Amino acid sequence: MNETHHPNSSACHSEGATLRRTRAERLKNLQAMNPEMLRRSAAPHDMRRAVSLFGRASMLAVVVLVLMLGRAPSAMAGSVTFKVIVQSAFLRGGPSLDAPRVFSIFHNQVYPVTGRTADNAWFQLNEIGWIWSALGEVRGDLSAVPVLAGSAAPSAPDSPSAPALPAVADSPTTPGVTLKMTITAKSAFVRTAPTAGAARSGSVFKGQAYTAVGRSTDAQWVQIQFGNRLGWVWIGVGKLSGDIGALAVTDYVAPGETNNAWAFGTSSTAPWIPVITPYMRAVYEASPQAGHSLNLFAAVGDCNSESQVYLQRVREGRFSFAGHEELRATVDFFSQSFRRDSLATYGGFNSGSILNPDWGNPTWCQRAEGPFDCELRVAQGSIVFISLGTGDQYIWRSSEANYRAMIEYALQHSILPVLVTKADSVESVQGGAEADYVNGVLRRLAQEYQIPLLDFWLASRNLPNYGLQRDGFHLNEDGIYLHILVTLQTLDAIWRR
Repeated sequence: MNETHHPNSSACHSEGATLRRTRAERLKNLQAMNPEMLRRSAAPHDMRRAVSLFGRASMLAVVVLVLMLGRAPSAMAGSVTFKVIVQSAFLRGGPSLDAPRVFSIFHNQVYPVTGRTADNAWFQLNEIGWIWSALGEVRGDLSAVPVLAGSAAPSAPDSPSAPALPAVADSPTTPGVTLKMTITAKSAFVRTAPTAGAARSGSVFKGQAYTAVGRSTDAQWVQIQFGNRLGWVWIGVGKLSGDIGALAVTDYVAPGETNNAWAFGTSSTAPWIPVITPYMRAVYEASPQAGHSLNLFAAVGDCNSESQVYLQRVREGRFSFAGHEELRATVDFFSQSFRRDSLATYGGFNSGSILNPDWGNPTWCQRAEGPFDCELRVAQGSIVFISLGTGDQYIWRSSEANYRAMIEYALQHSILPVLVTKADSVESVQGGAEADYVNGVLRRLAQEYQIPLLDFWLASRNLPNYGLQRDGFHLNEDGIYLHILVTLQTLDAIWRR
């Protein structure tokens, strides 16, 4: 349960940050055991041995493969291309994360797309290997690319006549409602925004079914879950399993004169904000009996939850409430929690190290306390946000057990845990896990324990590069703004009657 990877070697690391510790020897020993550092130090020796074993013929084969991947740009003129948006990724021998790795590709490299699966979840690049669609951006018309795996896609459509638009229900939108949308047109484009002029992000075909998670204000566009991302399709290309008015309005709007790209719906409409059940409210309202305060909360997380990119911005007035003035009352109610820095947010923490007493702050934490239980004791809050996972890229196999330990500890102490999904998938890109593994664990555990799930992954699908910096795991300014916003919206949903 306490399998840990040294925090400073995780993907989510804040350079220059230090922990105020007095156990220097223990830290030195942990650094010495860091498998990532050992792997890097051994790399030159391994490379020399590889060259001696495989000889010049192997090196020539690698050169040929590189040349095949790096054909002249003119070869890609007029074709469909794939631009890598993550730091690095593997090409695989087939359209599956279980397929063998055949080559590495890197950020901003562009390759021709020579094949695809029927659902556009995987693309073949330059006839060499397959890449998961979430790891890049496609330019061009995918319908012109042959389907090499899965069922064959239908041919291009005739222009369908426009059906009458359904009336929008007068009843209030139910948070978290989803519908099934079955495509009835021969084919149609998925777009990045609810307008015919928006960029194309994929194609859907007759007979395919998708989960509809939202709608445009005018009810002419439906937002669907398309692979690992969200996209928009015109209402006329498919049939919904229910009334479109039941879906949340998920249009994005500019939040006034700020540097933030988008502001999202209120906590009563956004599908990524948890619906608070009577059980969840009962846990929250019973917390004072265990000595906690209803207007305090705790935060546990990695680099994307450190104070300077999270709660500190609220207390210093560096968060824009434009379009969300109702959240000022929420900040006032929980004001004391915004005035302190968490003892359990640090660039490099993962689900293992957060439970390890070796990483507790010696000034505040008791000797047997890890950062997690120390923060819960000191914060005295009735709610705890658990925003980890980015640092689990090498210990993802033990993440479920670690999260269970945190959930059960919080519930045993009458504290309502809120699980927060993450925008990245570094455990699959760097650690070999299946796609979106950690987020899948969080969703399953939230359902099992009937606790709130703040689906930041879902919210971030509307942001350029999913709100991530070029390294693929640190939040950029848009992601930081959204992270703060959905945190406030979740707090609002919990405490308001």
